[in-house]
Amino acid sequence: MVRLSTLSSLAGLALAAGSAQAASKYSLIDNYDVDNFFDEFEFFTGKDPTNGFVQYTDQQTAKTNGLIGSKDGAVYMGVDSSNKTTTGRQSVRVTSKKAYTKGLFIADIAHMPSGKLDAPACGLWPAFWMFGPNWPHSGEIDIIEGVNSATSNSMSLHTGPGCEVHNLGAVASTKLAGTNCTGNSGCTQKSAATDNFGVGFNAGQGGIYALEWTDTTIQVWFFPRGSAMETQLNSYPTNTSSCGAPTGTGTYPTGTRASSRLPTGTCILSSNSAGSGSGSGTSSGSVTGTSTSTPSFPTISGGTFIDQHWRRLLDQP
Repeated sequence: MVRLSTLSSLAGLALAAGSAQAASKYSLIDNYDVDNFFDEFEFFTGKDPTNGFVQYTDQQTAKTNGLIGSKDGAVYMGVDSSNKTTTGRQSVRVTSKKAYTKGLFIADIAHMPSGKLDAPACGLWPAFWMFGPNWPHSGEIDIIEGVNSATSNSMSLHTGPGCEVHNLGAVASTKLAGTNCTGNSGCTQKSAATDNFGVGFNAGQGGIYALEWTDTTIQVWFFPRGSAMETQLNSYPTNTSSCGAPTGTGTYPTGTRASSRLPTGTCILSSNSAGSGSGSGTSSGSVTGTSTSTPSFPTISGGTFIDQHWRRLLDQP
């Protein structure tokens, strides 16, 4: 769901709204769950902008082919795991109909797209992100992202020219790859934890991702299933005062307002395959001996992709 509160969350996705001050209280304004998720998100059906080996389907096709639905009382979004293909694997990319500016966004996710412990995931590129209408000048926030067989989450900001951040205050094991957020390169932070992405994430039945977006900072936390913060962030009003050090944080220099770099954004959930972001062959998520810059792996038997889906838990009471 995703709740957007000004507070925002995907076990739901919840969105909440509140002030931009630290430890602000957030009240729930939007909640996306099994009852309304596919009514409140639009299906992207164009050519993948990163030249991924995918065919993004419309809602009816996705439903007919079993790519979306309700499974065990939860929202389900996956890829075609039944067929071989030479023209692109059917997949789903959805965008919230509503755009947001600042807030707390909480995603309670039980399962994310991944490979298997005994099988590679070449070309896999799942993401939960936000972006505005005039990229990169209206900005992009990558909350959950990784490629191939990556075991840890990467968080990024992409903006127009002249935007730099630091990540002081983030957990020490999270490394900032670059401070300049301009364009495709962006400023990416890579977590070292192995329970917040892919196979490790799914083994622990997922968990809670929280994004706090204020005038001065972008912060991302991950809390494993069963943690105390899972309960707190599913209760409203709520705040981030007890969240501890964020998994990743991007803080703007004094005098720079985030709203000037990230004026507005919609929420996007996608499962790409062999796009340009998954084909460097140099990331920690690459698979030895397999080229990810060509679509050869994604064409093989669909059953290899059975774990490449998003799913949320039952709604919290």
